[in-house]
Amino acid sequence: MNKKTWMIGSTILGIITTLSIFIVVLQHMEQASHNTDTKTDIAAKNDAVMKLIENEYVQTYENGYYMIKDHEHIMYFDYATQKEVYLCNKPNCKHEDESCGAYLKIGEVNEIFYYDQHLYLVNAQEAGNVVHMNFDGTTSETSENGNPSTVYRMDLDGTNRKKLFTVPSGTQITMPYVIKGNQMFAFLEYYEHTQDKPNSAVTKTTSRKLIAINLDNGSYEEIADAMNDSFIGIYDNKIILQEIIYAQDPDLFDEDISGYIDNMYRSDIQIKLLDIESKKSETLFTESFKDAEQIKVGESGIYMLGQHSKTLKYYDMNKRQKSDFIQLSQTDMTLAPIIDNKLLVYHYTDEDARVDHAEIIDLKAKAMSDFQLKDTNDYLVKILAANDKYYFVQTGYTLGEEYTTWAGTTQQDIVSTDYGLILKEDYWHSKANYLKMQNAK
Repeated sequence: MNKKTWMIGSTILGIITTLSIFIVVLQHMEQASHNTDTKTDIAAKNDAVMKLIENEYVQTYENGYYMIKDHEHIMYFDYATQKEVYLCNKPNCKHEDESCGAYLKIGEVNEIFYYDQHLYLVNAQEAGNVVHMNFDGTTSETSENGNPSTVYRMDLDGTNRKKLFTVPSGTQITMPYVIKGNQMFAFLEYYEHTQDKPNSAVTKTTSRKLIAINLDNGSYEEIADAMNDSFIGIYDNKIILQEIIYAQDPDLFDEDISGYIDNMYRSDIQIKLLDIESKKSETLFTESFKDAEQIKVGESGIYMLGQHSKTLKYYDMNKRQKSDFIQLSQTDMTLAPIIDNKLLVYHYTDEDARVDHAEIIDLKAKAMSDFQLKDTNDYLVKILAANDKYYFVQTGYTLGEEYTTWAGTTQQDIVSTDYGLILKEDYWHSKANYLKMQNAK
């Protein structure tokens, strides 16, 4: 971490600024507490919001954005002050050990999200105690990989951190998740490490279960085998699942990439609707992977785009029927997540993922328009979060000096990232009118 020497006046000003931001956070928390139902069985509340937690666009806290920086600290971007701070209210804190509320020493891969006036943190690192295959054919159990996947909950200022659930040894959970009240739904993967060649080992998933975790007591229930299932959306307080039905077992192809891809395009996708109360699923439809290579879920339907196709297809969840929705301007377009009933589609121009053409589809009006909002690195501006008025976006990044890796390749690391707020209407009209966020030092 870069460290700078500050004048005493600047230090005092920084402390006052940090504390003032946290006063705002604490005021938000106090206001929220007055509106919170005091019932302990929040899973029984019919009005509990079901939320899909994905890797992109997962935060909906109206006053700010939470993120994990450098795998070690929880940061908070306050929309009102337009500043980034460590989630720590201790004056003169160096944020270097567990006495700091922002400091993390839980695992290498962490995921943080907001839900119902709390922050949830998931250490998605593989379980600490796993069985390894030794070179002589024997097995041994080690804990060299660190902590097992664990779910934590904390207040919005990072205090009152509580461990809610830890996976069994030899398993892991990873994003996406679904959460409602005190229930969290995830895929629990059982895996093993085996030797595939001298001085090399591979990790193989041996089974995968859809589970419901009780966040009150840390217990969990296996709902179904889910080796090839994934969460793709929410509808009518039910979970939309996608299952790949492979033409052949994908493990048969090992390092045969072309064979693996060909197998994918000969496979099918089954879309199911899971009722979390009855734990039963309903099959909605089956489509070939080739004709539904990309799938995005909207407010009341599912949008699909096939391989090399210009036809965006639609499945109406209410009517339970498929139809052609709209024709895109060209083939090989990529679908972005649907936000505020708008779908951004774009076409890559090179292997660096830069875009030569992008369009917005207003799903309600079935209208298309060009989208030209790019960041300082010539990539499309990425939405990370939103409130009623603004999108919180990434506006660019700065690369460090080029260096040579152990493998002999050259590489540059991102040393800083720029963020901003933009009015929703400005974003969709490609107007780069940002309220720039000031990064923490």
